[in-house]
Amino acid sequence: MKRINLYILFGSLLSLLFVNYAAFAYETKAKQAILMDADTSEVLFTFNGNERMPPSSMSKIMTAYIVFDYLSKGRIKLDDSFAASEKAWSKKGSSMFIPIGRYVTVNELLLGLIVQSGNDAAIILAEGISGSEEEFALLMNDYGKRMGLQNSNFVNATGWPDPEHYMSCNDLAIIADRTIEDFPDYYKYYKIKDFTYNNIVQYNRNTLIMKDNWVDGLKTGHTEIGGYGLVASGVRSDRRLIAVVNGLASDKARILEAEGLLNYGFANFKNVVIAKANQPFLELAVYGSEIDLTKVGTNKDVIIPVASHLSDKFKVVYKVKTPLIAPLAKGTEIGELIVEKPENKGQLLYKLFTMENIPQLPFYKRFFNNLKNLF
Repeated sequence: MKRINLYILFGSLLSLLFVNYAAFAYETKAKQAILMDADTSEVLFTFNGNERMPPSSMSKIMTAYIVFDYLSKGRIKLDDSFAASEKAWSKKGSSMFIPIGRYVTVNELLLGLIVQSGNDAAIILAEGISGSEEEFALLMNDYGKRMGLQNSNFVNATGWPDPEHYMSCNDLAIIADRTIEDFPDYYKYYKIKDFTYNNIVQYNRNTLIMKDNWVDGLKTGHTEIGGYGLVASGVRSDRRLIAVVNGLASDKARILEAEGLLNYGFANFKNVVIAKANQPFLELAVYGSEIDLTKVGTNKDVIIPVASHLSDKFKVVYKVKTPLIAPLAKGTEIGELIVEKPENKGQLLYKLFTMENIPQLPFYKRFFNNLKNLF
């Protein structure tokens, strides 16, 4: 590591391949689609990704997210039981076929919600948590605001068609990303291939998890007005992508489109790790201490998605407040790391922090040290 003071040019011009959407465009048959890198939340491809659309049963991933959150906080347990109301029993569409009045465990309801896409399961969970589906929908909107969803509004727990119930592909990708990140222990429900309840065997409607063993979620949806849709996620070589497609003509079409979009992402993009969170990658000169150099790093991973078939360059520059003078506590912000995108497409900024405590020299040592520096 080299001693650096004010401006540091890391590797000068790095001959890496940066994301450039126009140069290698993907053509989709979906009315709305998006591809997101889960490690960085970077959107790699979008087609009407922020357009409001009928999400159908794909909106059940928000219902499941709230249940996961309540479980993680101990507000409910997997072996708690909720009763099937008349509203849940009489709901049309996909179903667990729960008799009216029967008590069903949260674990069974989650399986019914995710694997069987049961509307009855969604309503029973909503009523068990909030007292009514209407109140639960308000809770869904509250969670959506906290997640930063921009084009979503919920009026039910099932995704049943309603002009005021809508989402975007981007918002669905955000919820999927948050589910995978926040609840890795519960995310496994999405890869379960079948579930039997009331002596009825039903198979996961997301048949992509059966076709490709690297795919492990998430949720299908279908309405007459919205068409066929799918939120899908998969991992290859420790890298995860999330694809959302909607508005397709058939179940086969949504499976092929989601699979194609994921394959496109894995084949044409990669992630370059510039820095790892809380790991020193640079040493800077420090004055007034027996320690000549202090380790510097970021408090989050700096990972840059790059396009594998392009030759664009970007610069990584460190802008540091100097001189660094002891004492310095561990975690002191001392500057920023700047990733400059090519073709004047903006910058990515990350704060730089000291990775260790830097004690100050005693007064008499500082005097002689300053005298030495003067000469």
